[in-house]
Amino acid sequence: MKKRGKPRARTQKALHQRQPDALARKSTANMSASRVIAATPAYATDERNALALLLLPFLIVAMALGLSQTLKPMGRLIEVARPSVLPIAIPGQPGSIALAPLALPAGVPAALRAPERILLTTPLALPTQAPLLPVIVPRPPIDVALVPPAELTAVIVPAPPITLPLAPPAQLAALIVPTRPVTLPKSAPHFPAPALLPVPAETLACLPAPKRVALTTPPPPADFGNKLAAAAQAQAGDFVIYSATYRRIAYPMGDVPSLYGTCSDLVVRAYRALGIDLQELVQRARIGRGDPNIDHRRTDTLRMFFTKYGQSLAPSAFGEDYKPGDIVTYYRPYSRVSRAHIAIVTDIIGPSGRPMIVHNRGWGPQIEDALFVDHLTGHYRFSGAPQLLMSPGRMVVDMPRGPKAGPNLQLPKSASPRTGERVGQLH
Repeated sequence: MKKRGKPRARTQKALHQRQPDALARKSTANMSASRVIAATPAYATDERNALALLLLPFLIVAMALGLSQTLKPMGRLIEVARPSVLPIAIPGQPGSIALAPLALPAGVPAALRAPERILLTTPLALPTQAPLLPVIVPRPPIDVALVPPAELTAVIVPAPPITLPLAPPAQLAALIVPTRPVTLPKSAPHFPAPALLPVPAETLACLPAPKRVALTTPPPPADFGNKLAAAAQAQAGDFVIYSATYRRIAYPMGDVPSLYGTCSDLVVRAYRALGIDLQELVQRARIGRGDPNIDHRRTDTLRMFFTKYGQSLAPSAFGEDYKPGDIVTYYRPYSRVSRAHIAIVTDIIGPSGRPMIVHNRGWGPQIEDALFVDHLTGHYRFSGAPQLLMSPGRMVVDMPRGPKAGPNLQLPKSASPRTGERVGQLH
């Protein structure tokens, strides 16, 4: 026989071996449960109270909506049970009003049906007569007679016809003077066309503008500056296109077309309006390259001419040193055409308190408050040079067409090296 103690010992040993495993599993389950509990959010008492306060208005609104929906069918039944016409009073016992039975739908409960009789605690005064309702009776159509009745026919008096006299009254007849009959010629009169002088095709000469008439004699020196300023200001209203193209013009009193011009042309035209032709004076003074088409249109040439035959003043920074009719020259390094510029001082005082100038800087003759805008290079006063007109002067050479002079043309000794520039450049 086998002993029973040994298996029991083995069983206890096995139990002792399985007990740590069970404890380990139990501890693992406890840890997972604690993690799940830690994962779930735990709200504090204050947070729960705040959440309840936030949800309270929504609950109140939901309860109000539910209550209104609950009471709404009863209101509909009351509206249906309400009579659509006024009750008809039927005489009955004193102190009560008998109502006619109303035809109500079958679905209306008996509690909502109106009673047949209403007991009154106080007597009710009923009207003895029914109220009078206005009755609208259509108006019969009105027949308007096209012909007035006989009673009115005798009243209407026709107006007498108006007769106009064929002849005027005797009072007006004496004042009317008959006019002589006008006889029109059978054919229009013939006016002969003015004779035109033939101009050779090879002669490209530009005559001076007819709208400016030069004076026969220059004004006196005391009034010359104001006259010159007025002649320059008169050009401010003209439409002039700035063009420095070389052109062949007549000599003397030659000028480019009035539609074109530069800053020097403004000065030349102002002096020419006073009877002084700078084109002829520059040629007689032997200043320039001897080209009557372009010499007087250069600013540097005019500066040398005014310095020799006029009054040259030092450029000043004070506006009171500049008088009407003074010539001022500038240095403009930013100009694309020429860096030399010339203008005439006017008798108009600008907003800056200085005299304004009239010049053409690319937009036609303009009067601007720009006396000290650019760098001044010269200040001159010139009222004429009678001694030049008495001298024989330089013989005018027929210059070839084109911007450059011929190879045999020599510069005069009085010419400055600065004048030996391109002929097409005017300033």
